[in-house]
Amino acid sequence: MLRLHGFPISNFYNKVKLGLLEAGIDFEEVRTGPSRTEESFLRMNPMGLIPVLEVDGRFLFESSVMLEYANTVFQPTPALIPREPFAAALVREITAIIDLHVDPPARRIYDVATGSTYSSELVESVRHDIEFALRGLGRVAAFDPFIAGEHFTMADAAAWATLAITDQCMKELVGRSPLACCRGLPEYMTMMNERPHVKKVARGQMAALRAGRMRRET
Repeated sequence: MLRLHGFPISNFYNKVKLGLLEAGIDFEEVRTGPSRTEESFLRMNPMGLIPVLEVDGRFLFESSVMLEYANTVFQPTPALIPREPFAAALVREITAIIDLHVDPPARRIYDVATGSTYSSELVESVRHDIEFALRGLGRVAAFDPFIAGEHFTMADAAAWATLAITDQCMKELVGRSPLACCRGLPEYMTMMNERPHVKKVARGQMAALRAGRMRRET
């Protein structure tokens, strides 16, 4: 059985968890924090980050690589990555937009969810960069009804995992959602939030965030 190491406060952990759940792939969760100093962890992920996917004593440590591996080995229906080459490329492209253009600026304010505060200048810079990335996402996303077409794919796992926490943090900081700048995105997130596996992942994330806020306040 696959073993997913990490912690549900991480959007990349939740990306992999949601993808595996939606694909119907059995896995075990192993609660593990990141470490850049612990040698036993660095043997699993030399970058010191979570998540890590353990496969028969071997390890993968990039979230999209994990889902690509699971898709190839288990061949779920519908697939996390379509067989048709252009459709597959689109899924990877949307995933990259989320991981490389939405997450980096949003990551600068994620800790507001556990009680951190930020300057208005930083928040405005982050808001600008997130909204630019989301407008770009809107130029390629299908929302038909899923982000890359008719079926749930890896791109949906990436999108929900990052956009849910981004939306929550920006609402807390500026009082409004950044999702509205991308036509169809608010409705898409509403649809995703009704999916049973999304609800399950969200419950785990919220519990982890509450625990983090309580630790910060004590």
